[in-house]
Amino acid sequence: MTGPLDASAAPSLPAHFLFGHLPRRRRDPLGMYLESAEKLGGFTRFRFLGKSLYLVTEPDGIQRVLVENAKNYVKGFGYAAMKTVMGEGLVTAEGKTWQEQRRRCQPAFHSKRLEELLPTMNALIEESVAAWGAQPDFDLFRASLALSRRIAARALLSVDSSVDSFDELIPVLQREVSRRSLALVNFRLPFKTARERAFDDALVKLDAFVYAQIRQRRASTGRKVDLLQDLLDKYSVEEELQLRDALVTLFLAAYETTATSLTWILFLVAQHPEAAEAIAAEKDGQVFTRQVVEEGMRLYPAVWLFARKAVEDDVLAGYRVSAGSFVLISPWVNHRLTRFWENPGAFRPERFSPANRPSIPRHAFLPFSAGPRQCIGAGFAMMELVAMVSAVVRRYHLELRSPLPPQFDPLITLQPKDGMKLKLTPRRSA
Repeated sequence: MTGPLDASAAPSLPAHFLFGHLPRRRRDPLGMYLESAEKLGGFTRFRFLGKSLYLVTEPDGIQRVLVENAKNYVKGFGYAAMKTVMGEGLVTAEGKTWQEQRRRCQPAFHSKRLEELLPTMNALIEESVAAWGAQPDFDLFRASLALSRRIAARALLSVDSSVDSFDELIPVLQREVSRRSLALVNFRLPFKTARERAFDDALVKLDAFVYAQIRQRRASTGRKVDLLQDLLDKYSVEEELQLRDALVTLFLAAYETTATSLTWILFLVAQHPEAAEAIAAEKDGQVFTRQVVEEGMRLYPAVWLFARKAVEDDVLAGYRVSAGSFVLISPWVNHRLTRFWENPGAFRPERFSPANRPSIPRHAFLPFSAGPRQCIGAGFAMMELVAMVSAVVRRYHLELRSPLPPQFDPLITLQPKDGMKLKLTPRRSA
């Protein structure tokens, strides 16, 4: 009986003799990772400037990393950059710090708590979506960011217009964090670039706003129905930094990922009028709308790739992974593998019907990750996306402005490179 193979022996796509897979990664990361898993199997190797990284798509391997031995796999490269904005929030913290953050934040996402937020959220969605038709050059991605920001601000902080400036502020932070996160090597110059100065200025403004909200609320004698109130009950005055990290993390996580998902889902609906009509006709339960949302997140997962670093040696998918190795998991890849999905590139919401859902292979669908680090806001995100999609489709017929397929901008989230232009035509019943 043979033992596990060394990870260095894992199959690998052809690569440049010096730069490895870096040129292909820069040119076509989505295609590279998908081709590797499709052609070479569930555990493959990549080489970047002398560093080896391993893509795991095999279900047992993912189960090992995210569930069974999750304590052995800490957040991998890129998360240090996120900490410059999120601090020790749920996305970036590890060990006892993460456990404590999770324990304190979890009650705010209880199903009954989310139901209390639903009427306010629905009213905001209806108000915002009603104004979309008046925009002459409508960009779905930009409008989705504004809508998502508005809902996150209201649900978290009970504020609205005071965060309008975030539509310019947050992208500065997000793009710089994405650039630093995806860079395998970061060279530090002896001076700050204009981009870095803009990042620092945006972070100062974000912190000033968040701390002002915390202190104003503590000074108030009234109580509000929002997530900040829930967190204030869990954090003392002396724990203001931890509260700040929790708030910023929840806000940013809710803001960009939801907007990105909404953009791609409505992009798909615009190409499938039969799905749009079924959504518009749905009265109660919104079962089909939810299926459309999940199929949209399968085809275009907002978080398309994430990394883990092995603390100790382990065995994954028959390969021995040494301590310090970086392991990649890609929802984009697993959502499109032919060994998991029939005709994976096709838009088929029925894949997620109650009858078909049990046949979906384990870890073939990972829009919110899995295991103890699964997204704490998954329930809120699904509730929000179903409400958004329903509101838009009931009010408008959607038509793509360009027949050309969109270009991807695979940052931390999978964004459309040049926005998403749609033509909106009001429905007669709207």
